[in-house]
Amino acid sequence: MLREGLDDEQTHERRYVDVITQEGQRLSRLIQNILTFTRAPKLHLQPVNLRRLMTEITQIFTPALQAKGMTIHMSCPENLTLHSDRDVITQIVSNFLSNAEKYASQGQRVDLTVEHIAENVEIAVRDYGPGIAENEMSLIFRPFYRVKSSITEGVSGTGIGLTIACQLAQRLHGKIQVTAQEPGVRFTLTLPQG
Repeated sequence: MLREGLDDEQTHERRYVDVITQEGQRLSRLIQNILTFTRAPKLHLQPVNLRRLMTEITQIFTPALQAKGMTIHMSCPENLTLHSDRDVITQIVSNFLSNAEKYASQGQRVDLTVEHIAENVEIAVRDYGPGIAENEMSLIFRPFYRVKSSITEGVSGTGIGLTIACQLAQRLHGKIQVTAQEPGVRFTLTLPQG
């Protein structure tokens, strides 16, 4: 309603409304994460146009990323459809992007890529931040675990986002992997095509 009341010259106000909207959505995701952590959600399987979905997710995250001086680059084949749960995919990819926003803003860029490889679809979020120490790569998927560094100090979070993302990926018969990049880190959600 606020956005509709603004005219085209009110760019600062429009950006503030976008940030408010983004933060409201973040809080909704946090509440959803807590609820998901305590119970297994019911899956709603349907054909999902991945390019359309990734475009929507990119548009949702763009204001928050821009506010931190970051750009998001999305790459996804046309007409790639997956029989899956749209909301679950959104929640997992949103977790990846939210982590990039919180911990990798100095990298100033995030790549969201979708690839069809063999019998699978890979959805990856790669940031250009400081990365994650090798010895913490497997620990970040544990409930309530948070990497301890100067980057994470003062950053809000519960430490259950990646745990939930892994549980959700398994419910879709998929998996999540994290790999070090130079610079940054890449989180990949792999889902079966069939």
